[in-house]
Amino acid sequence: MIVLRVRDKGFAEFNKLEKILLGGGVLGLVIAGLLSFAIARQITRPVGQLVVATRRAAQGDYSADIDVKATGEIGTLADAFRAMLADLRDKAALVEFLGPSSPDVAKTVRIQMNTYTAQAVQHGGITPGSRFAHRSDVKEMRALGGMA
Repeated sequence: MIVLRVRDKGFAEFNKLEKILLGGGVLGLVIAGLLSFAIARQITRPVGQLVVATRRAAQGDYSADIDVKATGEIGTLADAFRAMLADLRDKAALVEFLGPSSPDVAKTVRIQMNTYTAQAVQHGGITPGSRFAHRSDVKEMRALGGMA
């Protein structure tokens, strides 16, 4: 006995299932790609803003506005960068104030700082022949001040 059947009819349901699975897989990959792109943009956009602000700061422009409202490491980095820019703005203002336009003010500030430092050193007992921090002997004083 020979039974003849049309193969396409027998595999019709299987072919239909195969198309559904392939279509679902492609759709899933497209959705995953779009979601990963959106999530990556949430990370790269703030980092890009920080890079632009860093380049501007390197060129001496400390007025960059860091508009990053991220959390986690990126938010922490943005907060630190905001604080750094504020410090740089303050230092630039001080340099401008003490610049060549006001040599008398700069000289007066330096003299006052050296006087305060000398008084602090003497009152703190840091003189030649004394011991500093219970481990270092002071042999001589070479300079005074914050950078000495």
